[in-house]
Amino acid sequence: MSAPLRVLVTGAAGFIGSHVAERLVADGHDVVGLDNFLTGRPDNFPCVKFDVASGEGRPEWEAPDVIVHAAASYDDGSNWQRDIRTNVLGAQWVCSLKPKRIVYFQTALCYGHDPYGGRDPRPLSLSQPLAPDNSYAISKTAGESYLLHSGIPLVSLRLANIYGPRNLSGPIPTFYKRLTEKQTCIVTDSRRDLVFIDDLL
Repeated sequence: MSAPLRVLVTGAAGFIGSHVAERLVADGHDVVGLDNFLTGRPDNFPCVKFDVASGEGRPEWEAPDVIVHAAASYDDGSNWQRDIRTNVLGAQWVCSLKPKRIVYFQTALCYGHDPYGGRDPRPLSLSQPLAPDNSYAISKTAGESYLLHSGIPLVSLRLANIYGPRNLSGPIPTFYKRLTEKQTCIVTDSRRDLVFIDDLL
């Protein structure tokens, strides 16, 4: 195995961030997790309490080899200010640390809710135009743009529906919650990409 990397994982108490952080630790890397615990759970992964939206009060870390940027504001579509602070200013803060590489968890909603324009769904091409149409997708896409223009090597993963243990949002937890509470579930004629968290890693 090559030398362990110094990896900073933002949103490491959240669903995807905690799984990524655990995998990196299992692979022998030196991992520091950050989370503001607004949606992340402290028992998911040990983290330093820190909010990338403000960037204030952080310890002086040595520049990490890699930042895995999983922190995001997503749970209140009417709170544009929080989305902007976390998803846009948080991306700017990540760039300010000047890591050697950034891995960013973007959303497939950057293509909009109907990227096919009513046509039969098919795989999206690399030239698919961006068309984010809600606060979460717009701010995540703006954050991605800043990361792309930072000059720091970037891998941006435009994820659809990731599911698995600790997942608290999206179609599967929503259906499960409604079904266990004996509420009505409405299923329309649609298709979704579903990826189990272990397959993402």
